[in-house]
This record gives sequence, C-alpha cells and structure tokens, in this order.
Amino acid sequence: MAYIGVQPTDTFLSIASQQITGDGGATYTLDYSVSTEEDVAVFVNNVRQNVSSYTVSTNQLTLGGTISASDECWVLFLGRTVGTKAPATGSVTLDMLSATGTKSSSTFLRGDNSFATVPTGVSLVDMQVITTTSTYTPTSGTQFVKVYCVGAGGGGGGAESTSTSAQVRGGGGGGGGTAIRTYNSTELGATASITIGSGGTGGTGFADGTDGGNTTFNPAGTGVTLTGNGGKKGFATKRGANLSGGSGNGGTATNGQLNIRGNNFYHEQSQNYGNFNGTEGTDSFNVQLGRPGGGSFLSSDGEVLKKFRSASGGTADSTDGADGDNGSGGNGGFASLEVATANGGDGGDGMVVIEEYA
Repeated sequence: MAYIGVQPTDTFLSIASQQITGDGGATYTLDYSVSTEEDVAVFVNNVRQNVSSYTVSTNQLTLGGTISASDECWVLFLGRTVGTKAPATGSVTLDMLSATGTKSSSTFLRGDNSFATVPTGVSLVDMQVITTTSTYTPTSGTQFVKVYCVGAGGGGGGAESTSTSAQVRGGGGGGGGTAIRTYNSTELGATASITIGSGGTGGTGFADGTDGGNTTFNPAGTGVTLTGNGGKKGFATKRGANLSGGSGNGGTATNGQLNIRGNNFYHEQSQNYGNFNGTEGTDSFNVQLGRPGGGSFLSSDGEVLKKFRSASGGTADSTDGADGDNGSGGNGGFASLEVATANGGDGGDGMVVIEEYA
C-alpha cells in the first residue's frame, strides 16, 4: 500500500525503534544514520513531536528543547529494517572487516574470518637417484616427496653340462621388490637413512646364486620405514641332457602405499630358436632360449635369447649369465652342446628414487 504522510528518503522493509534517556541536554546520538527529519518520528512523553521541532544530521538528533531522565523519549525509524540496508557498491573496505591475519594482495579471506596466504600449488623440482647407502637430506623448500624403494636382484644359478648333446641352463635370479610411498614434510623429517641392498652373487659352475639384499628408506620424521626386499637366488643345474634350473622368486615389499613384487621369469625348456647363416666359412649362428633374471619395477627382465656360433661339425659355445641392473636378477649360466660349466650373473644392486615436490 502507499505510504501515508511525507515519504521518507530512505525506505526499508519494517520499523526499528530507539529509546533515548534524557541527560538534561537536547542533542543525542541515533542508532542509525538518516537523511532527513521525515525519516524519523520523535515521541516525548507519548506526544509526537512536529518535524519542525527537531533536526537530524546523519546520526545526530537535536530536539527543540531539553529532556531529563524522567522524560520518556522514543525515536521510530520509519520503514527501517535493522541491519538490512544494502551498502553501496564498493563502500565496504578491508579496514572495515574484523578478520584476523594480514590483509594483502597475496592473501584471501577464509570462511573462519581469517586471512590466509593463497596456495600456489606444487610441482616436481628435482629427482634424486640413490645407489649407495647414505643419508638423504631434502632440498630446501621441498613440501613432499615420492619415494621408490627397490630391493636388489638375486644372483643367477650356474650350469654344468656333462654331455656334448646337452643344453643346460641355470635359473635366473628374482627381481627385487619395490615399495612406493609419498611423505609430507612432517612424515619425512629433516633427513632419511637409506640402506641399499647388494645384488646376489651368481653361482659358479654347479652352484646356486645367492639372494639379493633388502633396500630400506627410514625417514627421521613420523613416517614409516619402506623396505624393498631382495629377489631370491636362481638354482644351478648339472645334467647330461637338456634341463633348466628353477628361477628365483621376486622380492616382496612393505609399508608402501603400493607394494610391488619383483618378477620371476620362467619358461619351458626349448631347443634352437633359429638357425642363421654366418659369414665365417661354414659356421652358423644358433639362437637359444636362456633363463633370464626377473625384472624389478624399475628394470626389465634379462636377455631371453642367446646367440651361439657353432662350427661345422663342432660344438656350440657356452656363456655366463649377464649381470642384472636396477634391482633385476642375474641371468642363469648356459652350457650348450659341450662338456663345460657356465656361471650365473650377479643380481643388480637395489636403488632408491626420490621425486621432490615444492
């Protein structure tokens, strides 16, 4: 409905009031600022005062006469809703806010009424590959790290052939296990102690290899210790007929958010894979299937195929197993078509890879 009487300059949703206690004076402070005398109605001892008998200036009311504490004085703010007047756009400044913290171009106001620094995000700033037992100190500014802890590979088994018609293979060593975990700065602490596992030793002749050593990452903070366990040894073979030794099992891992077992490479006994003409007289080259070492998470399996030269009417060469790397197992030895021995390869040492983020 329409407003009856003089239209107030400021319009609101409902009426607010204020009781004024007289102090013998004529000027009093209002709870709200108003624009003109028509925005308020003043009552003294239940008598409404004519607008010509008082003046207002923002939030100051000046009556035409004085009032004492015994006088009952009320001011009605016509149409004002308490606290609902919308401030003008851009009129609220940072200085008007009661939030805690420092106001600046690089802070923002949180829901708990405090200023905080704007996060800038994180990115990979460095990667360290550690292959010796040592103490790791994070680069200054590092917020968290991702750690790959890889155990050492097992040594390959040796092979001994007792017949010129036999192909004898030692088993490959198992790959080291890998534990992967992310640490924040509190979990990591100031340093971390790293122990690198040594690769297992390859078997000599008819001798098994040895197991690979364990790799550990032990942070000085509240985080748990990672362990990448070493791969198991490959087994030797001695035979006068075709035979392959057993491959070592892959190592396990503990305390990673992801624990990955090392590989155990196995395949069935096989004869020549191919026959390729050579270039030296009547020689030919035979490709044989060997017993490779198993790979770790950070390495591949060993070589599967082996190339041997055999002279016409002669016997094939035998070969020692290749060494592993990055936690892979050593290859098994291969004694082929002659009375001979072949040694297993050494397993690859373990390692720790650390990605630093800031």
